[in-house]
Amino acid sequence: VYKCPLFIIRYSFVAYCKYTTLKKPDIFYRVKITHVNFVHTCQMTTIFHRQAVQKAGGLQPDLNGLNDIMSLLREKPMLQSDVLRPLLAKYLPFYIATDSQFIVNFRLRAQHWLVNNGDKELTMEEARRLSSKRSVAAEEFVLNEDNPMLRQNLTSLLRKVMQEDSSTWDALRFLDQMKDSNPGFDYRVKYDKFGRPEALCWMLPEMRSDLLRFGNCLFLDSQKRQYNSVGWPYIGPVVKDSEMQVRCVAECICVEESHRMYVWIVLMMVDMERRYCLSALILIFGDQGLSNKILVDLKITTTCTLRSDYHHSKHEVFPNTFGPHLFSKISGYLDRLLLGSKEEWELSYQTAKTFLLQDAEKFAALERIYNNPSLFAGWYLRKIVGNLFLNGSAPAEQNHSSVVARLGAGASWSVVEHVSKLLERQTVLTNKRRTKDSHAYVASLQYKSRLTFQAGDDDESAKKKLSQYAYDKLWLVEYKSSERLQFAVHDDVTIVWPNGKPQTCDEHILISTGQRCTCQRRIAFDHQCRHELCIDGKLDLAKYSTRWLNRRTYNATVEDLNAEMPPANSQLVNSLVPVHPHEQTPAVEEESTLFGNASCDETRQSDNGDSDEDVTLSNLGTLNMIRYHFNSFPRRQLTWFV
Repeated sequence: VYKCPLFIIRYSFVAYCKYTTLKKPDIFYRVKITHVNFVHTCQMTTIFHRQAVQKAGGLQPDLNGLNDIMSLLREKPMLQSDVLRPLLAKYLPFYIATDSQFIVNFRLRAQHWLVNNGDKELTMEEARRLSSKRSVAAEEFVLNEDNPMLRQNLTSLLRKVMQEDSSTWDALRFLDQMKDSNPGFDYRVKYDKFGRPEALCWMLPEMRSDLLRFGNCLFLDSQKRQYNSVGWPYIGPVVKDSEMQVRCVAECICVEESHRMYVWIVLMMVDMERRYCLSALILIFGDQGLSNKILVDLKITTTCTLRSDYHHSKHEVFPNTFGPHLFSKISGYLDRLLLGSKEEWELSYQTAKTFLLQDAEKFAALERIYNNPSLFAGWYLRKIVGNLFLNGSAPAEQNHSSVVARLGAGASWSVVEHVSKLLERQTVLTNKRRTKDSHAYVASLQYKSRLTFQAGDDDESAKKKLSQYAYDKLWLVEYKSSERLQFAVHDDVTIVWPNGKPQTCDEHILISTGQRCTCQRRIAFDHQCRHELCIDGKLDLAKYSTRWLNRRTYNATVEDLNAEMPPANSQLVNSLVPVHPHEQTPAVEEESTLFGNASCDETRQSDNGDSDEDVTLSNLGTLNMIRYHFNSFPRRQLTWFV
């Protein structure tokens, strides 16, 4: 647009030597001015100045200099800003202001580029993108976790960040103080081959008791939401307690979500709580990040089953495996593979494969699902005693939701602050459980059943010894259902079937002498089901798994365990964890024991239809007096007010 000759001076050398051996540098020769042009058609404005600088190459970033900066950030990701800012000012165009926000954006873009490109060098286009003054956009930081190189680069970057960050060592000193001041608290640190920390895992006294009592079914998943400045993800193995609430049995922050980290965490749980044996672990729920190799590495292939998560399989793994078009056709069949009976498993497989016969790769994927029923089949899961009618790692996701509700959507705390916040959360949850447990204990002491004879004794015993969930959802439900059943003994087999129907009806159950009932509820919850209650004629707590006992009954049953462990204190001695007045332990006095109560948690219950109201036999049915009588069961004749 503007054609300005600018300022021109033309000259020629005097006595210039052309021979290479005798030639001197040009600066030592005299010159003769041959032409000068003082005419300027441009103006002294920023527009003309920018054009002049652009022609001279002053508006382009120094590519070699930026590559040197990236090499420095690759080795020292936490490079101080007072060192980084002069380097950027030197190698970037002069008009780019290196303020604090620019430094933050540059660091984020640089770390993302290092994760994606590793040891490669910058191109000019990438250099302009890194030095952009635009705000950081979310789509700039999408990572493909299926790429092993990206995972390796990210892990390497996080290790170096952790090595440079002094808060890691502060966290270790903090955990040492916690261990000295809180009996029963313990932690472990994982180091790589260079002696750099890769993971921190800790366990509270209440977590020990929860692991011993409810550790037959474990849920594993990681949370990659950033809470600490080094970007380490959070992993909290959880269990379901006697109230079907979620409880952590350990907590960990580590450099990555990987198979080896999951194996290390489970082994450290056993190492910190020596009374727990991995042979007691019968079920592990996880997403697609886990494989059967974890059972091999933990040496529990014969005693434990790994189960895939229903949500991840249905909404992530299967759509990516079969593609959106084919998945839309076989989605219903895949759903029945995950949840249906064995007959539905076979029928769904035969039907689904007819859509995949023209695609060998997709057909092979369906074959892998069919040949691995322990990982996918719903009927296989329902055969495992204590499966609790669960289908995946939803409790782990509920724990993550609880963490977000307590800690917020995200943060950039130091490692020690992050650990402290997690410990504070556990303290609050423990106090809530203790409060609800105390209220339930007082209510059970004051409870008097309106039933008579054996039924009244069973009702009061169940109220005093079972957890609230077991009393409401197991004992009461099974008791009411058992009143509508009858049984007959034939040699070594007992037949149980509904009243008013023949023995050969589809709802009959066969129970061999000395064996437990084979109905799905008995297998799922491992308790005295309606069929067994009908035969026994009274409550038998020995047929209830110890997970369904309340805390006091369980402690009285396993006093030998309590003598080996210090009491679980709901308030950790931690100056960084404030205890608020309204979160104190309730006024009702209770013994200090290892085992925390089975009670309410901040996470939601798995059965949203269950009411939190205390339900007893006294408020079931109508408001009138009804007399129930069964001639075939004289020992079960009873009368109650409802």
